[in-house]
Amino acid sequence: MKLKKQVRQLKKNLSQQRIRHRQKLYKQSWKVKDIACKLEKLTEKLKGKETTLADIKGDPQLLSFLQSQIRLSKARPKGRRYTHRDKIFAISLYYQGPKSYRHQYKIFHLPCKRSIERWLQGMNFDTGFGCDIFSILQKRVEKMTEMEKVCVLLVDEVSLKEGLHYNETTDKLDGLEDYGSCGRTNKVANQGLVFMVRGLSTNWKQPLAYFFARDCTPGHCLAQLIKRCIQKLYSIGLVVKVCIGDQGVGNRGAFAKLGVTVDKPYADFDNHRVFFMYDPPHLLKSIRNTLHSHNINIDGKIAKWDHIVKYYDLECRRGNVGLRASHKLTEKHIKLPPFSKMAVALAAQVLSRSVATGITTNVSCNEMEAEAAFTADFCFKMDELFDSVNSRLKINKEKCTKPMKSAVNADSGHVEFWKEKIEWLKSWKVDSSQIQCIQGWILSLNALIMLWDDIRLHWGFSYLLVARCNQDCLENLFSVIRQKGGCNENPQCNQFRNSLKAAVVDRFLRPVGRNCRFLSDDDNDEEFITYLLELTNSTTKSVRKECLPLTNDLPSTSAAMCSPTPAPRSLSEENVLVYTCGYLCHKIFKKHDCNKCKAAMVNNDQDLSDPRQLLCYYRAAEVEGKDFGLLQIATAAFIELISKFDYIFKAQFHMLHHSRKLGESIKGQMRVQTLHQQQILQLCPSTLDELLEVFVRMRLHHAVKHFNKTLRSTKRKNRKHLKLSHL
Repeated sequence: MKLKKQVRQLKKNLSQQRIRHRQKLYKQSWKVKDIACKLEKLTEKLKGKETTLADIKGDPQLLSFLQSQIRLSKARPKGRRYTHRDKIFAISLYYQGPKSYRHQYKIFHLPCKRSIERWLQGMNFDTGFGCDIFSILQKRVEKMTEMEKVCVLLVDEVSLKEGLHYNETTDKLDGLEDYGSCGRTNKVANQGLVFMVRGLSTNWKQPLAYFFARDCTPGHCLAQLIKRCIQKLYSIGLVVKVCIGDQGVGNRGAFAKLGVTVDKPYADFDNHRVFFMYDPPHLLKSIRNTLHSHNINIDGKIAKWDHIVKYYDLECRRGNVGLRASHKLTEKHIKLPPFSKMAVALAAQVLSRSVATGITTNVSCNEMEAEAAFTADFCFKMDELFDSVNSRLKINKEKCTKPMKSAVNADSGHVEFWKEKIEWLKSWKVDSSQIQCIQGWILSLNALIMLWDDIRLHWGFSYLLVARCNQDCLENLFSVIRQKGGCNENPQCNQFRNSLKAAVVDRFLRPVGRNCRFLSDDDNDEEFITYLLELTNSTTKSVRKECLPLTNDLPSTSAAMCSPTPAPRSLSEENVLVYTCGYLCHKIFKKHDCNKCKAAMVNNDQDLSDPRQLLCYYRAAEVEGKDFGLLQIATAAFIELISKFDYIFKAQFHMLHHSRKLGESIKGQMRVQTLHQQQILQLCPSTLDELLEVFVRMRLHHAVKHFNKTLRSTKRKNRKHLKLSHL
């Protein structure tokens, strides 16, 4: 009876659930009918009102992008073909940030990262002036006015981390001293020399070339490079009027080699006069460093750093919340911890008008000795001098307090002011013969006076913004390079080259005009796009001259690796050789399936019979019936060939590691010196070519890896630790 009751109850529950589901289904069906009715009414309203891409009004670049996306959406992912404009847009978008590009790649039909790298891989961006930058820049110069072609050449060096990298594309070792067509040495580079050009009348700029140097570029070599760069710029239509560098030893030697003196701050190149000067911000830092170390005697009046220190102490007595006359002064300005001497802002804030007026006020209030007024006058005049060579606006808003900060024109009084300051600088006396910045200031001011007369009379300049005659844009470029791939303050040579190439291409594709319109619709820009893509797709290589004389700069720890004399191998080394031979067999037969070559190279005996096979025996996975598992064991003839290859590699790497086409040179020697072993094996030509390619590439990467480990093992100062310890 209980079972019957339970069955009746279940039937009742099921019938109730069926009724509830029917009611829900009935309600949902009415909702569907209601939505269908609304949709039908909306379609009736939209009849005859279809919108096409042609109806879109606004930027034509948006229309072009939408048309391209519609066209690409109809093709399969591997069947998409991109136009020149699509490629240029993708490259410019990629250089705005790889992370952003990866996000856009998921939404739009954009080329993958490897496609962009392949398009740019053909662009010649090697060291020297033979790269494609000048050819691309020439297309831009053709559309410039005569005044816009007047430009400034900037030269500066950046510190790089020592290290080698084998570049398979160019078949050479990156990281050695390299001066392009002037040659290479076997010294490990730690400096990057960069040439950059910028407009004097308009604010355009473009990196031109780069080189790798050891410690500092020699003056005679730098003079030759400057001369070649100026001639190259003249050949594409640009007119170089100023060449600017810091006051390093190399630049001073180059200026002297070109015949530049304090009274004659120019040199003539093919009837074109180019003025030479030093970077004013670097000169300002040098003056501050000179005052920090020495007293400066000017017509019997002595400027002392002690007066600035005492003034800062008086300011500190007012406490953290007290009012200060020079609120920007900090302990860092006074004590100058490591790397602070390189900051221009610290020097400009010390030798400033605010410090000068503050010291004068304390002298008037009898809180400082009367001799401090000479230091205040020195700071005031240096502030005026730096303002006169740092004008960025045509009309300065602070004309009453800083008249020299406006642009140079016929009525600004800059020329008379500079002539007065030259006489003032000549009256300086410092108790040291190593001070070069005073003569540097005089040379630069003479160059600016002559430059203004030249461009005003011959090129129609009505004003000059002197801030365009410094290295700020080149220093900003170095900052951009250091930020590539994270905060990399000391990149290696290959990292520097890749980051600089990205900055160069991005500069050519930089948006111009309003609405971030990076390309216009005229025929000239279309021609420029086609020309740029043709250069990046070309495979032509520039011809190089012979290398410079060699000097041995390899660490002593790598002498065994690079020794030209073959040393007898121990049993453990023979084990490594046999294992390497098996690895080479495995790599070769992935691409070449030749039974004849397999028989000559691979030993089918899987039993341990030679003590040289112990490493293969211990490293092999356990397979029943096979002592060596899935590993391949080479024949004795093949092992002898690889052993000969290894001896030849060691000797040739020691002699040729600085040369271009390094891998091809080593493979050529291996072919010639192993003819006897090749005749014994009778390998197919394709198999032998692949064997040489794999072996040389493997050994080059291995040699570079251990060379870099040797460099890192040497004790050197930690730049980041020094910076953090003085925060």
